[in-house]
Amino acid sequence: MKVRWGIIGLGQMGQCFAKANEPVAHSELLAAASLNKSKLRNFGNEHGIKPKYLFGSYSDLINCEEVDAVYIALTNNLHFDMIVQGIDCQKNILVEKPATLNAKEMLSVHHRMNHASTILSEAFAYLHHPVAKKYLEMIKDGAIGRPLRMKTVFGSIISSGRTNFLRSLLQKQGRHFNRKLGGGCILDLGCYLTSLSRIIAKVACEGHELDAAFLNKQQFFGSKKVEIDATAEISLNGGFTSSIRASFTDELGQNTTISGTDGEIIIENTWNCDHEGFFLNGNFQRIESLHYDNPYSYQIHNFSNWIIEKKTMPQYPSHTLEDTLLNMRMLDDWKDL
Repeated sequence: MKVRWGIIGLGQMGQCFAKANEPVAHSELLAAASLNKSKLRNFGNEHGIKPKYLFGSYSDLINCEEVDAVYIALTNNLHFDMIVQGIDCQKNILVEKPATLNAKEMLSVHHRMNHASTILSEAFAYLHHPVAKKYLEMIKDGAIGRPLRMKTVFGSIISSGRTNFLRSLLQKQGRHFNRKLGGGCILDLGCYLTSLSRIIAKVACEGHELDAAFLNKQQFFGSKKVEIDATAEISLNGGFTSSIRASFTDELGQNTTISGTDGEIIIENTWNCDHEGFFLNGNFQRIESLHYDNPYSYQIHNFSNWIIEKKTMPQYPSHTLEDTLLNMRMLDDWKDL
């Protein structure tokens, strides 16, 4: 069986999905939807999609009976409406992070999925990669003792092509800087930081319900009233702390350090998974025989398997719907100054 996918939104992540899908044997890119007719036509030609499966309406793709799963790669403000339509049409849904704009929207999604026989997952591709699975497994097995603290960052300068970078950054009109489109570095990048913080904290707190308190929150805003740099320290159940920073203004990289009572794990390029392993107490732990060269292919592989196996919930370490809801609540807290 092959899972037949439809992509909604043909920006950077839509293109990334199409490329990552190519080596996945049990997945087929059947359809695509875009409001830009020229982009849609070119995308179809590039990826061999039949004209009848190129939709100028998002709803038309969702209603296509031959599509088994939809990948939502639109701006953040459109995620909720597309998810609701997908649930109503009984589609399996992979939605780009953040799944919704806020916890209120995600709670509504959660309630709707209670009666669904399909699966919905937020696209944290790093959680599908064997590197992430391995260091999370080792942490659960006590490789660093009880986790005590974590420091993790995600920052990249979004270039504008103008000479005065900072001025142009503050004035830029793209989706990252547009409040109405769900812009800002907390939703766009910070969601990764809170997601991993929660996963590690659950090990530290031995599976108990987490109480997250945000300390020392700082945000720097551009002219469009969206945060372009944000830091915080999260205290989870008073026994585990995570220092986090997301930025559109500094090349922070993607490094993470997790320290415990008996050791330390360092993950370079945490979110892109560009390295074939991680450091445990200074020694590199290489993951052998990687099947794909990127986390997005692993994500498509696993999600397609869940559909074939008729799962109705993402499998560990991917977020469940409850995890996604609680992560959205953390993001709401971080944004609330």
